[in-house]
Amino acid sequence: MKRTAFFFVLFSLILLMAACSSIDCPLNDMVLMRCGFFSHRGDSVSIADTITISIKPTTAELDPVVVNKLTQKHWFTLPLSYKEREDEYYLHIWGEDYDLYDTIRVTKESAPHFESPDCSPRFFHTITNVWVTHNAIDSIGLNQKTVDYDNTQTHLKIYLHSSY
Repeated sequence: MKRTAFFFVLFSLILLMAACSSIDCPLNDMVLMRCGFFSHRGDSVSIADTITISIKPTTAELDPVVVNKLTQKHWFTLPLSYKEREDEYYLHIWGEDYDLYDTIRVTKESAPHFESPDCSPRFFHTITNVWVTHNAIDSIGLNQKTVDYDNTQTHLKIYLHSSY
């Protein structure tokens, strides 16, 4: 009788553990594009200038400023839309004796990413093209095409004109 009770309790515990599922949502579930400043030699550099980056607002509630008065940094992150095929960012770069504006357009393909029904829906992106005006920015290099949860890799390398 004890043996039957033992197997019944063991069987019940196994069923209970199998019925429970843990929520495996990632702790860092932000999908952000990382951009960095680089010298023409390819070295990461900090920017002493003040930079503000904004986007075209899609609704009245959305704040168009995504990076406000960035200084003394060598990288920053930007959100990507999941509905639009192309995102446009407006950079305002200023110092003591200059005030410049540049536009960056990022063309991408977005794909839904499913973790679990308990997790918020997310979209991963594949960058297909980058276009930039050339006022303060000399060029932009596409370093990593895939934008997902890993924001430790630099996606865009921004090379400013050597005079800034």
